[in-house]
Amino acid sequence: MATRFGRRAADGSFEYHDSKESLAASELRENSDARAGLFGLIGLLVGGVLTYVVLLKIGMDWPKWLRFGLVIAGGGTLAYVLAKFADLIWNIILTIVLLAVLWGIGSMIWKAV
Repeated sequence: MATRFGRRAADGSFEYHDSKESLAASELRENSDARAGLFGLIGLLVGGVLTYVVLLKIGMDWPKWLRFGLVIAGGGTLAYVLAKFADLIWNIILTIVLLAVLWGIGSMIWKAV
C-alpha cells in the first residue's frame, strides 16, 4: 500500500496527495493565492486613490461618469499588476528585511569592536 500525504486546506477541506512534492506544491500555491489577494486589495485601494489625486490636478472639469470610470480603471489596473507580481514583490520585501537585519547586526558588531 502506498503512502498518502494529507493536509487541511485553508477552506477547511482535507486533501490527499500521493507524494510529498505534490503536497508542498499545493501549500505553495495556496500561500501564493492568498498573497495575490492581499496585494490585489492593496493595489485596488492605492490605485484608486492615486488616480483620484491625479484627477484632482488635471480633470476636475471632466464629467462625473468619466472621473468615476477612470478611478475604477486605475484601481483595477494596479490591483491586477500587484496581484500578478505578488510573489516577486513578497520576495523583494523579505530580501529588504533580511538585509536590514544583517545591517543592524553588522553595525552592532562594528560599534562593539
